[in-house]
Amino acid sequence: MSRLTSPALAARILACALMVEVTASSHLQASGERRPAGPSAAVIGPRTSGVPPAPPSSEEGLGPGEEKAAAAQGGPALAAFPPGTLLWIGAHPDDEVLAAPLLGFLCSDGRHSCAFLVATRGENGICRLAGGCLPDLATVRSAEMQDAAALYGAALIQDSLPDLFGPTPLAVRQGWAAFQGSDEQLRAALAAVIRQIAPAAILTFDPRHGTTCHDAHRAVGRLAVQVVRELGAAAPLLFLLESRVVIAPAGAAIDWSKAVADDPAVLRFSAERPLPGGPGTGWDFLLANARRHPSQLDATFLASLARVPAAARQTHVLRSTDFRFDPRYLTLCP
Repeated sequence: MSRLTSPALAARILACALMVEVTASSHLQASGERRPAGPSAAVIGPRTSGVPPAPPSSEEGLGPGEEKAAAAQGGPALAAFPPGTLLWIGAHPDDEVLAAPLLGFLCSDGRHSCAFLVATRGENGICRLAGGCLPDLATVRSAEMQDAAALYGAALIQDSLPDLFGPTPLAVRQGWAAFQGSDEQLRAALAAVIRQIAPAAILTFDPRHGTTCHDAHRAVGRLAVQVVRELGAAAPLLFLLESRVVIAPAGAAIDWSKAVADDPAVLRFSAERPLPGGPGTGWDFLLANARRHPSQLDATFLASLARVPAAARQTHVLRSTDFRFDPRYLTLCP
């Protein structure tokens, strides 16, 4: 960032650019066209499980009346996701926990198959295992991610981009581009994955806040938004995660909320709703998911997650077609 550009102005410029990207992809998605996945489509990194099975037919999923009832009980986010494959794009092993209640429902409702793309192996995180993380943290976290994906019945694509902390989302993006060879190659690699998976919808972080303000969350969200726009008529529907999670040092306390409380375009899913496959609720599923990442989410984190008030146990998403510039989002992260 230039010294002549203030942080507030830079954030506004970034938000305006994001608005153009999301709005452009929204117009392109309106046609509903899909490009078949080519057999030669490449992945960014090594695949640890296969492409998800073909999604069930409409007869196997929820009928119109059942879908309306589910939406009424769990919130309007459920009905917004079309049947077919759902692709989660995150930056680290364990990021899916932040969307776990909604993802857990959609991956088990009979209308969706799921795939997870994780950009990094999380090698620069902190190891919280009493016996250490051997042979190294990246190996441990990748194994934990495989275990978590199995909980969802999801295909996993584990990439190996460097685990970077910033100091800005742009710096993370530049580091990934340098590792991949160029920003064009970085975008092309993600586009190849999307074409291969051929999802009906993608869920990723909102680049304005990344749910926790982590620079890599914001960078991977921005990358996904841009690539979806560049896919044109073949682009799947795009959803941004609009939950805001503030984590105290060492996970001693966790505040869970909607990013902007009165944004009417944001769709809600109640994590108190029982999951189709059971047992338990969406929040119970989140806790089960978190337990599969012990190197990052220890007993202190789990206790803090269990203490989140029932009223706050919600997952919030925004359809890219409903994206509008809102300056309140610019105040969420330093």
